[in-house]
Amino acid sequence: MHVSNIEWDVDFKNVEEMEDILMGLDDKKVAAALKIPLKEYRKMPMEERIGEAIWQLRHEPALVNDFYGLPDSVDVPEEIETVDDVADWLSDTYGFCHRGFTIN
Repeated sequence: MHVSNIEWDVDFKNVEEMEDILMGLDDKKVAAALKIPLKEYRKMPMEERIGEAIWQLRHEPALVNDFYGLPDSVDVPEEIETVDDVADWLSDTYGFCHRGFTIN
């Protein structure tokens, strides 16, 4: 079974959590996901980085996949048969819940 159009449920309200996330990611990856030149991103103070990341992720949900490295489609193991099992598998495998997906 193939699942596509996955909309991940990621909360961007917690500033401290966003700082931890940014600190744990490669600057090059974050800058690319946020569409900011790497040099410019590296010059930004952490408060600006956090603000920019939260703003862009709230206004451009498609960035969530790039930012967190989450897929927008996956092949689900054969033993997964029901929609509820797919939902559980997605969250168990990728560490995030979803807001919806399409089964192909």
